[in-house]
Amino acid sequence: EKDWAVYQKVVQRDKDGDPLSPLKLDGVQSADVEKLGAKLQAINKSARTGGDYDAIGSIYGFKVYVKTEEGFNDDKVATWQNKFFVAGEGRVKYNYNHGHLATDPALAVSSFVKAIEKIPSLVEKHKSTIAEYDRDIPILEKVAASAFPREKELQGLKAELDALDRRIQKTIAKPERYTEAAEVDEDEGCDAAETLKGEVYGRYGRDEQQKKHLDSHVTFGRISPPADPKRKGVKM
Repeated sequence: EKDWAVYQKVVQRDKDGDPLSPLKLDGVQSADVEKLGAKLQAINKSARTGGDYDAIGSIYGFKVYVKTEEGFNDDKVATWQNKFFVAGEGRVKYNYNHGHLATDPALAVSSFVKAIEKIPSLVEKHKSTIAEYDRDIPILEKVAASAFPREKELQGLKAELDALDRRIQKTIAKPERYTEAAEVDEDEGCDAAETLKGEVYGRYGRDEQQKKHLDSHVTFGRISPPADPKRKGVKM
């Protein structure tokens, strides 16, 4: 808005109300449209700013800039193009036709004042955008502050997964305990074998014939002490 206020004080208009284009370019001591247009085309062809804004002139106290934008095409070949801007006292840079320079001298020269003339519409557009943000901010803040509707359910599922993981790890670790040495002497091994035999007979051997059948198919061994007297246990 400040740029527009400054422009309104200095702009010159013809009898139809259209703004005049008193463009001044560095190195051109003429107001002739053809010469100004030719200079702009020469700048457009040769300028390489490396992405910076290089000042090339002025109009109504606004500085005129050219900027080289580099990139790659679909074939990954390096490309470049120059764009033209005008800027007031602030940091905002305005352009017309997306900064592309017209080939016609008169259109090329008038593009800078046309860019300035777009300031009111740009201001209104930004005000509208800001108003939309102002309406959305309270809603977004409310959403951000509220808890996720299924947060408790997700926490419950996580707890179940953690419990399941602990059970799996415990199950995997069980076989390791059976690899440890158990201290068993000869008498204890004999008693264990007899106890096991008694339990099997009690469950399956109801008569002598069944006991004989079990004896012929099941061996009730005893646990012997280790051969090395220095060792106290055996692997079970």
